[in-house]
Amino acid sequence: MSNRRGGWATKRILLTDHLPFVTLAGVVFFVLAMVLALGIGVFRTVEVSVWDQAFSVIRWCVLGYGWYLTGRLLPTYVAHGLTRRAFSAEGGIYLVVASAALALVTTLGYLVEGVLFRSMGWRHIVDEERLFGAPDQVLAILATYWMLYAVWTLAASFYREDGTVPVTLPAALVMVLGSSLAVGYLKVPVIGSYLERAELGALVTVGICAGSLLLGGGLTWSLVRSIPLRTKAG
Repeated sequence: MSNRRGGWATKRILLTDHLPFVTLAGVVFFVLAMVLALGIGVFRTVEVSVWDQAFSVIRWCVLGYGWYLTGRLLPTYVAHGLTRRAFSAEGGIYLVVASAALALVTTLGYLVEGVLFRSMGWRHIVDEERLFGAPDQVLAILATYWMLYAVWTLAASFYREDGTVPVTLPAALVMVLGSSLAVGYLKVPVIGSYLERAELGALVTVGICAGSLLLGGGLTWSLVRSIPLRTKAG
């Protein structure tokens, strides 16, 4: 009974506290991106979607948040009596909902940016390597970012500073680079340039992202199982 109450408490805190924060952070970042676009427009014509380029920053925030969920939040819940299994179940639900919410904010951002760009007489286009071809392809954009946010969050969730780094780091890189390349969004500081997206097709792209989620889920569960149990007093 206590585990059931603990699981509900975890879900309630994640969905009522963390989810609004994540959503609001996405909205605030969009506003800042539009302010930047208007600032650039003072000096020259904006020729591409600023919001499309902003993902270069958002994804690193998502990666860091994934590490926070298991690196900081999980030990706290375990220390207060929540079982690892309950946290994993509720955390999995939250991952799906939070990544969908942030993907929705991102998608709406493209639409609002389109209104702004048209009012300013600017072209509203996205990078040609994207899985979606135009900023008004709502379903394609929503699916793209939902997959990416989920994979990138999970890619950092199993990282820890111990002897498992030689295994977890390459796995995280495979998840991040594979999913990003599949949907046409691979620009990381190490590489520093876009790589041309392979014409994989929708099913293969979904398969790569699904495989990344399975890999990340398995590694995250192995981390969750190894978290030492502590009492409140401890």
